[in-house]
Amino acid sequence: MEELKTSLINKECSLKDFGRFSFVFPGNSSVSIGEATSIHRLDFSPLHIKDLKEEMKEALYQATYTADAVLLSGGIDSSVVAKIEYDKNKNVKFISCGLKGSEDLYYAKILAEEVGVKLIDIILDEDTILSSIRFLKNLGFTGYDIILGIVEYQCLKKMKEMGLHLALTGMGSDELLFGYNKYKYLDPLSLFDYRSDRVYYLNATDDFRINKLAKVFDVRVDSPYLADKFVGLAMSYNLDKDRKEELDKKILRSIAEDIGVDNRIVYREKKAMQYGSGVVSILRKISKTRGFKNINELVNAL
Repeated sequence: MEELKTSLINKECSLKDFGRFSFVFPGNSSVSIGEATSIHRLDFSPLHIKDLKEEMKEALYQATYTADAVLLSGGIDSSVVAKIEYDKNKNVKFISCGLKGSEDLYYAKILAEEVGVKLIDIILDEDTILSSIRFLKNLGFTGYDIILGIVEYQCLKKMKEMGLHLALTGMGSDELLFGYNKYKYLDPLSLFDYRSDRVYYLNATDDFRINKLAKVFDVRVDSPYLADKFVGLAMSYNLDKDRKEELDKKILRSIAEDIGVDNRIVYREKKAMQYGSGVVSILRKISKTRGFKNINELVNAL
């Protein structure tokens, strides 16, 4: 009987196998393939906040390893992963993507210069974005997955061109560590239920999309925040004492300070990839120029 842990599902399954396990809760299971399927719930017992931070930091160091690249947006999530991976592997490449002058490229360059890595920056323009949309539509992507997939597609394509094989991402941190703005408006009980839902569906949404794209280019992606140990620790993250103060990934920002990430990145306000890269702004401009009511009309016409 072969045992397949969730972290392995996230990074090593073929698309066919990956689809079979789309709704396995990250970090919350051990799945056996064979005569029986077993699911084991991790221990989400609350830990003291100081101990929890150190445990999380250790879990991230354990979850990173000698990767070829980090897909770097310049946000806190990918920057922590990039800094930790660089500390262990000075040959790692930082790959970032956005319009010329975009926020993501600006902050990614800060981290790259800080550690002394030459940033591999992919500059998007109108033609590149439109060709990316056509490619993603041909793969069967629809709706927001197309908008979100543009940057991922370009980064993974660059990996293939460079002969790289494994990249790390910052996926999962927003869901696990209360990074979304909506978290601020939920009552305590709804807060934890909503977080569980967001994490549960990652395998069928963002994680599925990037793995599908990686498969196209015969490369691999892995997300250290979705490693079983880190998810187990994050799900024990307790906000009872001062809920609002602990929102917006406070514990991760503290880890970033500890490992020496530039404060401009540590305290950068969250901006989703499609905005930080400039993708949405240029698509709005193209839509208006071409006489479409909105981005959806433009995408559907391509």
